[in-house]
Amino acid sequence: MDKKDIIRYLNGLLEGGLYLTMIGIPISNAMTSIGMGVAFCAWITKKFITRSLRIPASSIYILLILFLLWNLLSLFNSDYFFTSLRGVFKVIKFLALFLLVADSINKKMLKRLILAMIVFSIFISIDGLLQHFLGYDLIRFKRIDKLDYLWRMNASFHDPNNFGGYLVMVLPIFISLLFSKNIKSKTFLILIPSVVLLSFCLMRTSSRGAWLAFVIAILILCMLRKKGTIALAFLIVLAVSLLLPGYVQNRASSMLRIEKGDSMWERVQIWKGGWAMVKAHPILGVGVNTWSRNFPIYKPQDYPDDRYAHNCYLQMAAEIGIPGALIFLFFLFALMAKSRRSLRRLETGWMRDAYIGLLSGMVGFLISSAFDTHLYSLVMATLFWLSAGLLIGYANLIGTGPFRRILLVRNDRIGDLLMNTPAIRAVRYSFPFSRITVAVRPSSLEVVKGNPDVDEIITFDERDKEKSLWGKIKFVWKLRGARYDVAIMLNPTKIFNILTFLCGITRRVGYDRKWGLLLTDKIQDTKAQAQQHEVDYNLQLVGLIGAKPDRRELVFKFTAEDEKAVDKMLKDAQISEGKFIAIHPGTSNPVKRWSQAKFAQLIDKIAQDNGANIFLIGAEDEREINSKVKESTRSSVTDLTGKMTLKQLGAFLKRCRILVSNDSGPVHIATAVGTPVVAIFAKGVQGVEPARWRPLGQDHEVIHEDLVTLSVDRVFEAVKKKL
Repeated sequence: MDKKDIIRYLNGLLEGGLYLTMIGIPISNAMTSIGMGVAFCAWITKKFITRSLRIPASSIYILLILFLLWNLLSLFNSDYFFTSLRGVFKVIKFLALFLLVADSINKKMLKRLILAMIVFSIFISIDGLLQHFLGYDLIRFKRIDKLDYLWRMNASFHDPNNFGGYLVMVLPIFISLLFSKNIKSKTFLILIPSVVLLSFCLMRTSSRGAWLAFVIAILILCMLRKKGTIALAFLIVLAVSLLLPGYVQNRASSMLRIEKGDSMWERVQIWKGGWAMVKAHPILGVGVNTWSRNFPIYKPQDYPDDRYAHNCYLQMAAEIGIPGALIFLFFLFALMAKSRRSLRRLETGWMRDAYIGLLSGMVGFLISSAFDTHLYSLVMATLFWLSAGLLIGYANLIGTGPFRRILLVRNDRIGDLLMNTPAIRAVRYSFPFSRITVAVRPSSLEVVKGNPDVDEIITFDERDKEKSLWGKIKFVWKLRGARYDVAIMLNPTKIFNILTFLCGITRRVGYDRKWGLLLTDKIQDTKAQAQQHEVDYNLQLVGLIGAKPDRRELVFKFTAEDEKAVDKMLKDAQISEGKFIAIHPGTSNPVKRWSQAKFAQLIDKIAQDNGANIFLIGAEDEREINSKVKESTRSSVTDLTGKMTLKQLGAFLKRCRILVSNDSGPVHIATAVGTPVVAIFAKGVQGVEPARWRPLGQDHEVIHEDLVTLSVDRVFEAVKKKL
């Protein structure tokens, strides 16, 4: 197992630990602790292997170090040293969780964790709904107090306030996605009942602090999504409040009434005791983790109970002093400010909507922490630090990318474009939050359509739409409006060197030929020397902007509809499943073309030896070539020339045992979908050497000979090796 495999295994272990932590929040403290431990061990091991233990020098991390130091200082003012020492270890544990999440997150992991958070919250809310009707939940069998006239729901959480705080964090994500323009209709239909379910659960917690926090979170969400919606949000909140059941309205209004003996009066008494602790020890506090030990000394005389603080920030000031609490508040401000700035760089998409929801939920959670001690509860503090890590990890990823919008240009043939897909993936891998646009010929559009590394495809047709000067001017205007930060010309192209210069793209990358003087970053074009594969030339070029290779495999995606179209085509041709062999006698350059007569003889040999279903493939302009081959063969062969789109061709080649072809685009489509190829290259033809253009990978046979003397037997032996 090499170093990369170990890192990949550790990343999987780390992500698994985070899932376990996330599941444990509403289910089990032990599960939460185990998940955090697994994730931390995987993370610290990876950091040692990669020798990257340095903590980033940013204001957020500096504030957290100061926060930890102030907790340590409070030890020296504590009357309960070992109790405070345990509190310091808790702080270290949560800071480690934040640090590992913020440091380890990548775009794919972030998507999966957000989706996991959504799924788990639905699961827990269903448990809460069952608790409402059955009287107990089905996870930890927690019962609703029959003497509680409010019939407060807490699902598997310790109490209703914790459940309310949890819902305040996650529900804005659902609502933000519900109003997103970037989700499918099926997802929308799932979100509607989910929002209703979570909202009902929030209402049934009867947690007034959570209700207030949720209203504020929704207002923040509206402001982040669109400034003009805040007035609408106020109207919605007002309308909903009027429609709420009477007991909800009465309980919400009770926050404004303070009568001796009721819950708000109790909280005021608790806060008075907490403030007395702060006044007595304003600098270092009474010692971290010692509120419950010290509160009986400072509480008001007429208050009989020793309750928890019901205000995280007051408890923090009492335990570690006003400076410690202020450091934490500065950290929260820096967290929110960085997250807000990151939104400006985020492109439109469902992840941006989810990020807005998470940020809004975080604000709501922090508001509710002013009425409860969420930050001092194991599961709720875990939720906070995990979510904070996601926000900062996401912001760090966005911040590392110097380019918001990237334009990649490859305006030539199918195979040439396909062999640029590893370079496109390298750009996506290195700049995961940049918006990647690819400019191609209309005839090559399907090569990159559906590619997960591409956000947008634009076409440039110099033979038609952009042929005239006016067409080129409009295209320049279109590029200028898109505000690309960098343009990469993946093949030497005079027209795009000029166009990208005229539209004012700041950084223009390409080869130093065909008006290469207009480029800002360039390398010499040595492709004609065929010193390496075309894929490697392309990776070398994108390396000029710092893109690092991820994988060298070609990317070609087709859909289930494409497969169904192939099924129908074969059914219409009355061909059942069997051994399929594809033959492609055509190619764009006549000098690379093996003779049609020899292709016909090859088909006869294959048919006699294997009894396979043999197909001729090609574009419409290759019909004449394929017709001559079919006429010259004595065997049964199905001519599929011009009957498939490129996507359908990929779906068809996926089913084939082998493709026999001249050097052409279908060779690389077959390679991308995993079909072995026998590729015929013309010897002595400059610019088409197999060292540069051979099918990528090892499971292929390359014949590089003089096409005039190349025998049928030589090709047939190569075919037999693959069959």
